[in-house]
Amino acid sequence: YMMRDRSIAEWVQENLGDRFCTEIYAALVAYLYSYYARGNSENVGYFISTLEDKELISKASELAMLDLPDEVTHSALSDYVKHI
Repeated sequence: YMMRDRSIAEWVQENLGDRFCTEIYAALVAYLYSYYARGNSENVGYFISTLEDKELISKASELAMLDLPDEVTHSALSDYVKHI
């Protein structure tokens, strides 16, 4: 959801920051926060193209392919953050 919607990424950044349970997710989110901070728009393909590390590219591509509902509720986001 964060790669698809800047406002969700901003919400997660405020509520979780970079405290992700695995190093790869922490690194990926750091790049995503920086991507949005540079004024880039929500464009998953372009975001992935800015990554240079093959492992991050692979993980971001895997996440981009997840079959997620178009919209997510605030309650669901809160649950995701609690899980992380």
